[in-house]
Amino acid sequence: PDSQTAQHAVSTLKNFSEQGVGANGNFFLAVGFHKPHLPFISPEEFYGLYPAEAISLPQDQHPPKDMPSVAWSNWGEMRQYPDIAALHNSGNPGDILPANVTKALRRAYYASVSFTDFNIGLVLDAIEKYGFADNTIISFWGDHGWQLGEHGEWCKHTNFDLATNAPMVIRIPAATDSGISVNQPTEFLDLFPTLAEAATGRTIQACPPGNVSSIQLCTHGVSLLPLLANPNATLREAANSQSPRG
Repeated sequence: PDSQTAQHAVSTLKNFSEQGVGANGNFFLAVGFHKPHLPFISPEEFYGLYPAEAISLPQDQHPPKDMPSVAWSNWGEMRQYPDIAALHNSGNPGDILPANVTKALRRAYYASVSFTDFNIGLVLDAIEKYGFADNTIISFWGDHGWQLGEHGEWCKHTNFDLATNAPMVIRIPAATDSGISVNQPTEFLDLFPTLAEAATGRTIQACPPGNVSSIQLCTHGVSLLPLLANPNATLREAANSQSPRG
């Protein structure tokens, strides 16, 4: 499906170019790729980028000392797959997967990431080819991080650093051409007000505390555009993450 998604995005950009979209009107194109979500399946050529003998185990496969029980997830999402279920791993702290399985999973994840990287490249090449590179804001983001056996943990359902950190990259023509790296806490909630302001110049009002169902438009995020002028500016004191929910 990801290959089809990429090709459809390329075809859409081609059609936009032929129809004069961009020059005569604005467009919003969302392109979502499934990988590296489970199962870690990708074309064989991407496994070749990661020789099996080059894959290492996590440095620390032991759970954190004095960890509260609520911090742990037994990664049931992955244990449901037949090959992992056959290992009869409990998912409990300290019950780690065999070394060969851990390495195979890590390798497959890396290959899946590179497969998505390839597909993103196809879309970016099309943006350039069809004349949109100089007037199109591009945002790249993933919805969560992922644990690959660190502390013996897998998947995403924790508040550990590896699970709560995820990529978010925004490219604004001319404004970010020289590259800007920011080491400030941000949230995906910030993406909407940032893109809205960058594309339209409009500032989205902050939502007030309490029930906001009667407000037509507001945001719980903050625009990140001030970081263009000052990458060290503090826009929020912290980024919040919650797991489990409910």
